[in-house]
Amino acid sequence: MSLHGVFDYAIPETMRSRVQVGMPVHVSLQNRTLWGIVLEIRASSSVSRLKPLLQLDEESWNESSCSLITLYSWISTYYHTPVGDVFKPLLKGGVQSVAPKTRQVYSLSSSPPEQMTPRQKEMYERVRKYRGTVSRQELRTIHGLSEYMIRSFITMGVLRAHTEQVYRNPSVKSGASFEPEGVLSTQQQQIYEGIISGDGRPALIHGVTGSGKTLLYQELARYVLQKGMGVLILVPEISLTPQTVSRFVSVLGDTVAVFHSRMSAGERRDSMDQILQKKKRVLIGARSSILAPLPSPGLIIVDEEHDGSYKQDAPAPRYHARDVAVMRGHLQGAQVVLGSATPSIESYENAQSGKYSLYTLSERFGEAALPQIDVVDMKPLITQGEAAPLSPLLRREMEYALWNNRQIILLFNRRGFSRSRICSSCGEVHMCPHCSVNMVYHRNGDQLRCHHCGFVETPEGNCPTCGAQEMVLAGTGIQKVEEYLSQYFPHARVLRMDHDTTRKKDGHSQIIYQFESRKADILLGTQMVAKGLNFPGVSLVGVLQADTALSVPDFRGSERLFQLLMQVAGRAGRTDNLGKVVLQTFSPQAPAITYAAAHDYAGFFFQERADRSHMRYPPFSYLARLLFVSKQEDSLMTVSEAMARMIQKEVSHKTAVLGPVAASIARIKKEFRATILLKSSDRQELHRVLTRVEQARVSTVKNVRIAIDVDPNSME
Repeated sequence: MSLHGVFDYAIPETMRSRVQVGMPVHVSLQNRTLWGIVLEIRASSSVSRLKPLLQLDEESWNESSCSLITLYSWISTYYHTPVGDVFKPLLKGGVQSVAPKTRQVYSLSSSPPEQMTPRQKEMYERVRKYRGTVSRQELRTIHGLSEYMIRSFITMGVLRAHTEQVYRNPSVKSGASFEPEGVLSTQQQQIYEGIISGDGRPALIHGVTGSGKTLLYQELARYVLQKGMGVLILVPEISLTPQTVSRFVSVLGDTVAVFHSRMSAGERRDSMDQILQKKKRVLIGARSSILAPLPSPGLIIVDEEHDGSYKQDAPAPRYHARDVAVMRGHLQGAQVVLGSATPSIESYENAQSGKYSLYTLSERFGEAALPQIDVVDMKPLITQGEAAPLSPLLRREMEYALWNNRQIILLFNRRGFSRSRICSSCGEVHMCPHCSVNMVYHRNGDQLRCHHCGFVETPEGNCPTCGAQEMVLAGTGIQKVEEYLSQYFPHARVLRMDHDTTRKKDGHSQIIYQFESRKADILLGTQMVAKGLNFPGVSLVGVLQADTALSVPDFRGSERLFQLLMQVAGRAGRTDNLGKVVLQTFSPQAPAITYAAAHDYAGFFFQERADRSHMRYPPFSYLARLLFVSKQEDSLMTVSEAMARMIQKEVSHKTAVLGPVAASIARIKKEFRATILLKSSDRQELHRVLTRVEQARVSTVKNVRIAIDVDPNSME
């Protein structure tokens, strides 16, 4: 029977002793056959006539499968999402239906015929020295056999044809050849021993940028692999995968598999296959990797645990990979290690309260020191007519770094060339016709683009409001900064790293490879350049507009800004004492900026904690966000207001119901959006109410969709 993607099937007599919870099974559904997972085995069903299971995949089942099903069920319950949706991140792109890739190979007969010519005997002996199977091309290019000789050997029975699977491994290009980074420092050794002999609580490693957290991860992984268990490593960005994989391969060898959304369906299928068959024991990947069926995990590492990309915002399941990792470690007996130079407020509070074990790496590894951070107040410069994106101080520091053959990273978190197109007569801003956001001008292609729905049009025509012809481009985007750099530093080689330059499958890897190989002097990028990358040649980091996050109506805005600034500052001077950072801002007194300039995480944490406590935001409350979406604005408000009234009747004084109100982006892709925020001091009450919302949304107006987001990371 159909219930949130769950169906009942009959177990044939021949399979009853073999079928297990968590086992893949082949079934028939709506005139097609497909693979599914056994969630539960029951003695009976309410459906009288059931289709039978067609086939079992017993090789893919392992002892961890049952606890994985428990994890999937927990995700379904906690995040209030159908259990069938939990599998979607793993099965994206039809990976379950991709056939294995094979090739024809040949093996040599152990008893060749006696009647062979001297030339045939010579070729036979040449091939015999090569153990294993060989392809037809290898017989020609490596062993020197002609096509005629190959056909003769096949006819004589000397060569026997076989079919073998070929694994599609993603290209993981990294400019440097990473060698093991040396022995653990005294501080690292103490943390290592504390974790392997600990009480099993999740471990939070608070280590400053460049403190050697990766080396610590490597040694923990080596220890767990020696015990015969698997290792799962999460990274927040696909851009981090090449360097992370290279570092772990340099220490652990060819036991590392990769899994992320930029891989082809075939590559992801083969990574899962190698993991299930235990041909690979280490899995490195982005958010969805936490759901992967890694057998017998002994260690789960969440690197840069604070990063917002670990939270799936849309579509369902709207899970947080870090929190799922903690639950998976609990269910499967794996040690969970969270690492960051800027831990999330929630994680650090858990460590302060004793829920997590806290370990601190207070110094950079080796001889390197934390970089000096200078803050530039841009207001006086604008008043004086200085409109360039780079302050005089940053330009001087860049000239000095380039003169000394050092590399530079510049962060500017604004895509496009110009941020808006404005009528110089009436001030009307050119808006997307489908969304409540302005169109952004992109020099490449001479287009105006909407970054939410993808709508594109040419920057032509009069003002739609007053008919004036003078429409001007306003604001600075990253493409304009790139153009400025080429004019001001004509001899510098500049790479740009943003959503537009990394769209292709290997876009991240190619840019990282070029910069890591010193084929570029300046890396200009959006926030993806701030996340965990290690470039020894970088001595200078510039943040062009450090306070953009403060304008977002989100209680996490200050925390996100602090983390971004600390992370990008950490890219400078990681191998020596020559690092310097320049932060350009219009809000130099903002706590996130002053604490970041002082490298003072503790000071920021305790101030932010006090603010959160006063306003009753996490970690001092539990949040859930209801998002209502409809093409009919009247229906949207009718349904959301009715839902708010229903919720008000269900809750006590422990839960506040805020809204409904229009979402911060009130319209996307021609659909109107409204939100209700639930803020509660009682987690059980919150989830009880959300269960009622689940039940109520089944009977709501069909043209209004309602999404439930537990522990929301974004208020948009």
